Amino acid sequence: ESTASLAGATIRADGSPFPAEEHPSQVALRTGHPVQDVVMGVRNRRDNVQRWLSIFAAPVFRTGAPRPHEVFCVFEDITSRVLSERALRASEVQLETVFQNLSEGLIIADLKGNVTRWNRAAIEMNGYPDRQELNLHIEKFADLYELRDLAGVAVPFANWPLPRLLREGALPPLEVRIR
Repeated sequence: ESTASLAGATIRADGSPFPAEEHPSQVALRTGHPVQDVVMGVRNRRDNVQRWLSIFAAPVFRTGAPRPHEVFCVFEDITSRVLSERALRASEVQLETVFQNLSEGLIIADLKGNVTRWNRAAIEMNGYPDRQELNLHIEKFADLYELRDLAGVAVPFANWPLPRLLREGALPPLEVRIR
């Protein structure tokens, strides 16, 4: 199909209309420069399904001509990738909503023990008004809290749940009291 016949049938990745004069083939023909990695949504008229394409357009010049006389285009169907990315983003939003609205305090650390995330309940429980105070290593918790097993015996920091998990890769059941 020609670019003109696609008028109104193409959209940008954000869902806004993709004007015909901005299609990669037209830009490459007009500017004489290659255009690459442009994402365009096109509705397949036969099955009425939205397809997503990554487009590369390269101008072709006749020997000695200052302007291109045609454009060579490569279209890659990236529909499955676009749909997967959208599903992932939706899942991340849902997970973030659950994380932030838990009534239990939850703190997440990376594999080096650096705290990377706090949910609202954890921030409120720990009384951190300043976001800068939240950037700490798990060892700092040993200065702030004391863990005891159910018999009242202090649990050494090395045996706290997160250090054990980071060290051993798994965490056997453990019940503790925090002070």
